[in-house]
Amino acid sequence: MALLKINLLPPKIKAARTQQMIIMIVAAVAIGAASIPLSFLYIKWMSVNSLKAQEEKIKKDSAEYAGVIEKVMELEGKEGALAKKLDSIDKLVARQWMWIKLLETFSACQAEAGDLWLTSIQSKALQGADAGKTEILLEGNAFSVASIVVFQDLVRKSEMKLEITKQELPPSKVEGQSVVKFTFTYKVKG
Repeated sequence: MALLKINLLPPKIKAARTQQMIIMIVAAVAIGAASIPLSFLYIKWMSVNSLKAQEEKIKKDSAEYAGVIEKVMELEGKEGALAKKLDSIDKLVARQWMWIKLLETFSACQAEAGDLWLTSIQSKALQGADAGKTEILLEGNAFSVASIVVFQDLVRKSEMKLEITKQELPPSKVEGQSVVKFTFTYKVKG
């Protein structure tokens, strides 16, 4: 048995329905086609709003931390200055130990040499090729040249490694006694 379909609608209504169906299909396609760019615009608008919100948050945070950043930079500057001062103090302490050791060396050598006494110790920092070294001018008196030679040998053998650059031994008299005045000039690192 075959089914038979009969359309009882008048042709005007049939044409109107077909036209209405075409209009609906065209409208659906137009809405679908328009929704694609609108979707992209909406996504773009949302990302712009998100970036603006992040920018506002960053501005707020940076304003909040502006004082902290300035303090950190100020503290870094103070830290650098403090490091320089500590370095200077370390150098001065190292030089202080050098002077203590130097004076102990001269005192021990003077005691072992016998009839010899030191009258003056002076120093000055050297420049040029000897920069970083100190020149020490040592003056004293002795009753004999032999004690001066013993003193010099002891100084030379000491751990200070003093380099003698000049020596003077002019004879003189002190209160009727024959005394040898001596002047030695040393170079020492430090």
